[in-house]
Amino acid sequence: MTLKHSKFRLIVILVLCLIPLLGWGTAKIHGTIFSFDDKAVYSEERNRYIALEFIPKYTVAECAIHFDLDLKRVQGDFQVLLEHAFQRYVSYVEPRVGMMTVMDYLPSDPNRQTGANNVFAYELLMADQCDRKDQIFNAMVAYALDKHGDVFDIRRVPIDRVVHGGTRFWLDRPDYKPEFWPVSHKAYRGDGAALMAMADFEEPSDHGNRYLYFALAYDFLPDGDLKEQARRKFDVEQNQLSRDVQKSMENAIRRKRAQIISYQNQ
Repeated sequence: MTLKHSKFRLIVILVLCLIPLLGWGTAKIHGTIFSFDDKAVYSEERNRYIALEFIPKYTVAECAIHFDLDLKRVQGDFQVLLEHAFQRYVSYVEPRVGMMTVMDYLPSDPNRQTGANNVFAYELLMADQCDRKDQIFNAMVAYALDKHGDVFDIRRVPIDRVVHGGTRFWLDRPDYKPEFWPVSHKAYRGDGAALMAMADFEEPSDHGNRYLYFALAYDFLPDGDLKEQARRKFDVEQNQLSRDVQKSMENAIRRKRAQIISYQNQ
């Protein structure tokens, strides 16, 4: 009986030792093996941080990284594999990076132009933790190559210029407004007046987002004049949208409403 148990323990130990070598969508963090393949691309912790706590602290240049992806073999979804590996790593290991974009671009060097010699140029922008961007990027690449190293390789390259530029998540963007973030944090906690104010940060032509915020404001405001204003403004924006867009926006409103309810009292 003791011998059988010893054999069983030996098999378990061997299997556990093989997991890092097999590359089953795992990452080894502080000596512990994590798997993210069965998880959503964006973690709840990452989403909650952006919604309730994030405030811009960096310029785009401080947060940008350029890299080349060398495609080793034909694989139509390689960009999805790259994006999901990077986003899952950050979501579950470094959620306080918050927003992160990974976008291809056209470099000036013809040997590096998108698709030339199976090389694809990318710009990555982190929104937070940018003082640690080298450490985070290196770990992210190690995770992606552990999963997909048979499909592509990744080489970091110098930055000639920032290409995409980002949005209000960075201090030097044209649409950055410091007053936006406290209002956004209140809105995600279910403050109806803050939800109403969120529409004012959108362009007048952005009828979809204005429609969304007025609808949510109406849901979360108590009865009164402000709630009636939200309804009237909702009607105005609704008239600017096609039926198909309205339908897709209703789904977005339901998802956002559920998210806000989950964050109330936090």
